[in-house]
Amino acid sequence: MGSRSLLALLVALGACQLAVRAAGRSKVNPRIVVSPRGEREYTFPRNEKYPVFYHETNSSSIYVGGEGILYYYNFATSETYPVEFPVENGAQCLKPGSPEDNKNFITLIAKHGSEMLVCGTGACNPTCWHLTEKEKDSPQDGRGLAPFTPDTNSLVIVDYPNIYSTIKKSQQNGKIPRFRRVKGDGELYTSDTVMQNPQFVKATTLRHEDPYQDKIYYFFREDNPDKSPEAPRNISRVAQLCKEDKGGTSSLSASKWTTFLKASLICVDPATKGNFNWLQDVFFVPASDWRDSKVYGLFTNTWGSSAVCVYSFGDIDNVFRTSKLKGYNGPNPEIKPGQCVPFGQHTPSETFKIADSHPEVENRVEPLAPTRSPLFHNKHRYQKIGVHEVSASDGHQYTVLYLATDRGSIHKVVELPGGVHNIMELQVFSKKDPIQSMILDHERAMLYVGSSRRVVEVPMDMCGVYRNNCESCLLARDPYCGWADGRCQSIYHNREVRQNLNLEPWQGKCQKGEVKEGQCVPPGDSCLMPPFPTSSSRQLPERHRRPRRPFLSLLPQLSRRVPLCHLQLVPQRHPHQDLQQHPPAAGLLLLHPEREPHSLRPLHLRLGGGRLQAGSGEGAPGEPAQVHVAEGSGHRDFGILAAAAAHGAVGGALPLSTTRPPSQLLPLFLHLT
Repeated sequence: MGSRSLLALLVALGACQLAVRAAGRSKVNPRIVVSPRGEREYTFPRNEKYPVFYHETNSSSIYVGGEGILYYYNFATSETYPVEFPVENGAQCLKPGSPEDNKNFITLIAKHGSEMLVCGTGACNPTCWHLTEKEKDSPQDGRGLAPFTPDTNSLVIVDYPNIYSTIKKSQQNGKIPRFRRVKGDGELYTSDTVMQNPQFVKATTLRHEDPYQDKIYYFFREDNPDKSPEAPRNISRVAQLCKEDKGGTSSLSASKWTTFLKASLICVDPATKGNFNWLQDVFFVPASDWRDSKVYGLFTNTWGSSAVCVYSFGDIDNVFRTSKLKGYNGPNPEIKPGQCVPFGQHTPSETFKIADSHPEVENRVEPLAPTRSPLFHNKHRYQKIGVHEVSASDGHQYTVLYLATDRGSIHKVVELPGGVHNIMELQVFSKKDPIQSMILDHERAMLYVGSSRRVVEVPMDMCGVYRNNCESCLLARDPYCGWADGRCQSIYHNREVRQNLNLEPWQGKCQKGEVKEGQCVPPGDSCLMPPFPTSSSRQLPERHRRPRRPFLSLLPQLSRRVPLCHLQLVPQRHPHQDLQQHPPAAGLLLLHPEREPHSLRPLHLRLGGGRLQAGSGEGAPGEPAQVHVAEGSGHRDFGILAAAAAHGAVGGALPLSTTRPPSQLLPLFLHLT
């Protein structure tokens, strides 16, 4: 046991140190795992392979586009109706790649003026309709607004009266995608050489003080021109265009955007040098001053980790205005490449030629100052991001991130003064359906989460998950929730609730009798751990189930000046252990004290009766720790129980084996300075 235990211990402690250094004071794993409270659900009459969703802000309704049909559902009234959109005039694909190509899949639902615009593939004959309530008008040519097949990577941005799109208008015009203005002020498209196999992510328009300076920004990935083995395969980009671009003055440039420029987006952790180069999704947070408007970028890397980097449009604009063009060493023309010109004017031909042959700027767009680093990163693989700002009881605005995982769940993360805090993992769909869409209604504080089977309306202020427990309510640090009148209440229902968002001492906010699940008590005593999720317990055999009561694991006191208040259990297991049949017996206890400690006392443990019991660290018997130790000869894993302090300090660790229950295990004690 010795060598294997020592190796496991060293690996565990190294992981602790790396995690703490990388995340700072951030808690990047969810504190609890819950199912939604107060949600309402609409299940489709049939599964839809390529669903699209549209929700109008400050309403309770949702539109869902499927195969030849549009579903409407109102969550407040339960009103529902379908509108059928069959293939028009018996259209068929000349060379269908699959039987699906000969169907009409709805790909776009958007508000265009006072009407709804609905477009579909139309069996390789893209078609659009205007919809007024339940009535649709006659079909119209939808080329450029709907793709020829439903699985095409594309963007469509409606900015009435203009519509912008990345969808090609002909099946025969090659594979080079373009960014087009397809409706409104006259059609324009990007040159074929300015992007290399782009995969479009999202786009937006941004209004400036002078209307002729209004911009379009779109975000995409493209192939890296650097083909060296150490270079990443893809580069994440942001491109800019002037909304009032009138095209060029020559016959070759008359229908082309003349203000296109692109820049690289950087999302690198300076501490670990970890590079997150694969842009997955972005979310735009507007501000009264366009320069302060933010872009929350969700990135992943080759190893499946995710990071969130935040940029300002002021920084993006500054990069495009001040940077040199990559590879261009000639003189700058009077009108610089990418510069917007006043109404009615055209970009000079000389300027367009330079920008068209050198479309990339040298400077790269970095995350917000002062850190110029990711907001946070972790080992979860996120696929979608949404951002909502909420005003808490202290009058401050807090930013909450909603991150959809690849397992059909959503992480709710809040930005706090000391770093981010992962409030919860929300298991939206019981069968872990992949999340196809996540729409935020900022006015009503609702999430609309869609899969191929259903769409769910989830309130952002799910205070009921804290079970009217004062400690759970406050330690959650959920800006939507606070404690008042003996229960955990929504900030939208009561502005006078007690909250704990600034890492202030919180014990006095809970009155005697209100704390039921464990508490941080005066220095010299032990600290009890918050509940660890037991959502999978129902599927386990009785003898392998975790107890329904919360874990109450006793830890050594670090310093008489440092209360132990922030704990987390990370299960450890053998690489081949089946968690459904054999839950892990022990794990890493990661400890984040409010101040850095000077020392850790040892923690004495003994194993008996199927439960792990803990002493106080000074030899005095403590209250038994309700950590379940599953029995059975099949267990040959080694768990590590450890405490990790802030800034990389670790201690109070010991190897634990479940193969031979010893009467007592001696701890490994580490002195910290």
